[in-house]
Amino acid sequence: MAAGVGAAFSAGLFPAAKAARAPAAPAVNAPAVNAPVVNAAASTPAEAAAAQGKSLSVALITGGGTGIGRAVALRLAAGGWQREAGAQVAIVLTGRRAEVLEETAQEIRKAHGEGVHVLVHAAYLTLAADVKGLFNAVASNFGRLDLLFNNLGAYVPPTTFDKMESDDWRRVININLDAAFYVARDAYRMMRDQTPQGGRIINNGSISATTPRPAASAYTASS
Repeated sequence: MAAGVGAAFSAGLFPAAKAARAPAAPAVNAPAVNAPVVNAAASTPAEAAAAQGKSLSVALITGGGTGIGRAVALRLAAGGWQREAGAQVAIVLTGRRAEVLEETAQEIRKAHGEGVHVLVHAAYLTLAADVKGLFNAVASNFGRLDLLFNNLGAYVPPTTFDKMESDDWRRVININLDAAFYVARDAYRMMRDQTPQGGRIINNGSISATTPRPAASAYTASS
């Protein structure tokens, strides 16, 4: 896969969270006293950021449980890439294995505490329905997506072209091409429709795209 970058647009603040006011107690031979204003509890990270007068920048990392995906997630959690200076950071980790995704999430929480929002959403990204569920979770928790690092990949042990089994070929292609397409497509749709509009899509590829590896036909074809 060749690396690609989406368009960027100016950022803005989320709408401020509304405060709830209890009704004033009726007067009984005494002047009425106004009840205190109580801030409504924020139910999502987006609402929590808005209550603090801050915006939220959200990054999604596929294959975020190990290797390059984990390293990128840890770096993005440290900030410096947000669409607006001072914006809070939210990291979404996805992939097939919830346990390794949670290990990455714990590393982020240990380093940044409550300063970074983390969502773990395990999914089979080769299934379009699972990808739809992933983006529904992003929307319901954060309301937007600002950066996709499309990193999920697979390979099989070195196998010469003549001995490559159809099932092995299809498994690699499904993950390296189909899953990458489903995620990038739905990320683009969200970035197109959100306000402020725009974001970044990075499709992480391999040197095999230009320097093929021996006995790695499926991986090279999908790099």
